[in-house]
Amino acid sequence: MKKLIYLLVILSFVLGCKKNKNGANGTIRYNISYTNSANKLKTGNNDSNLKNTSGDSDSLYTQFGDYITSLSPSRFTAKFQTIRFNDDKLNTVDGHLLELVDNNAPPNAPERFADFTNNSTVSVIPTLYGTDIDQDAGSFTANEINFIYFYFVIIYFYQEAALPIQYNGINLSQFNNFYNDSVIINNVLMINHN
Repeated sequence: MKKLIYLLVILSFVLGCKKNKNGANGTIRYNISYTNSANKLKTGNNDSNLKNTSGDSDSLYTQFGDYITSLSPSRFTAKFQTIRFNDDKLNTVDGHLLELVDNNAPPNAPERFADFTNNSTVSVIPTLYGTDIDQDAGSFTANEINFIYFYFVIIYFYQEAALPIQYNGINLSQFNNFYNDSVIINNVLMINHN
């Protein structure tokens, strides 16, 4: 009787498994996290040339001379056309491409939008490009691929920064030479750059 139960359990495992309809072995899901703080990096390299914000630090950015102040945006968002990694055979027939944000995705696809202010995370399924893709497995056939180029195209970015009180009444039209659209409302500079 015990052997019959074992046989039925094994048969149920074998017969209960079914192949994925499209033949792929699985799907890679990648989470892209956007952050506005160097201490949230997971690479372990948090060295930065930015001004130290601790209380006793020098009030000048010495590498810029007598730089008076800097503005840190209170809001920073962006929309990407594409985000991808290329291997060392960039733009060649036998090159490999891992595209995180699909260049051909719909304009309002959620993976296109990044909110650095709120440390947002989006989940994407990368698209693979190359001449050696195993369509049944959904993967590259090369033993090792080194993605060494990071490439992105941005559609726009948007920033908001509170101006110091000393800037009240000062015309800041010089920003319009660099940004397509900038507006000041209640001492908050809003910049939308396309």
